[in-house]
Amino acid sequence: MIRKYVAESRRIDSDFVLTGKGGDIGGQLFTLFNSGVTKAIDYKNIVSSQRTDTILHLAAKHPNDSVKALVEANILFLQSVINQDILRFQNFVNFSSTSVYGRKCSGVIGEKYAGKELDNYGLTKLLGESIVAESCEYSVSLRCPAILEVNHSKNLLSKIFNACVSDQTIELSNGNSLFNTFIDTENLYKFILTLNSNNMRGQSINVAVKPELTLASIVETIRDLLGSSSRIILSNKQQPHYLLDIGLVEQEFDFQPSSAESIITNWCHKRYETLTH
Repeated sequence: MIRKYVAESRRIDSDFVLTGKGGDIGGQLFTLFNSGVTKAIDYKNIVSSQRTDTILHLAAKHPNDSVKALVEANILFLQSVINQDILRFQNFVNFSSTSVYGRKCSGVIGEKYAGKELDNYGLTKLLGESIVAESCEYSVSLRCPAILEVNHSKNLLSKIFNACVSDQTIELSNGNSLFNTFIDTENLYKFILTLNSNNMRGQSINVAVKPELTLASIVETIRDLLGSSSRIILSNKQQPHYLLDIGLVEQEFDFQPSSAESIITNWCHKRYETLTH
């Protein structure tokens, strides 16, 4: 059943309620949403009969967790957040993942691409998208690639950053190919501020930078910003590679992400400052 929570009165207790505030991404977004004119509340602090415009659902388990943990967090907890009775809401923003496209996707990937060889994490995320679309009238699922933030070290660009800090040699596959499978928390914050009940209809959308730079040029930018002496070797060995089509977020939502170079530059400065303090 579609849940319609158009408030009888415009009195609200917050603009946003976040699940997953304890995670690195959730914590940074929580700070951003409380740094200006908006107000955000941690879902764990909700008491009865509160109202919010938008729930931001970030809480999730990750690919290395057990099947049981993935189902409990990515499906059952998601359902409980939607179906709870203590918080009235109008809009629901679900943080999904490009893992819904599987481990062997290639080419330019749009939202209609049928995933191949999905792992358990990707399957639970894909099912979660369907649950949100069927349950919440005003909703959207954000298919996020790697989200750059200052503490996370598991994605490719974070590993490259760490290698440059240590002046290690970096061998790249697909170095001359365009690369856009990343975004940062600041651009996610700006995009979420554009969402409302007029443009949210249960869609699943790719959110990433424009495919402006090759992987090699991004690595060179990181190396040069850090003053690193890392040597970059372009391997002839090709690995599965894909680009994210962001036409939907640009055209239907009229959002233009910051340039890939500016995102990389801003991220490197913040990450290095965190590392050295």
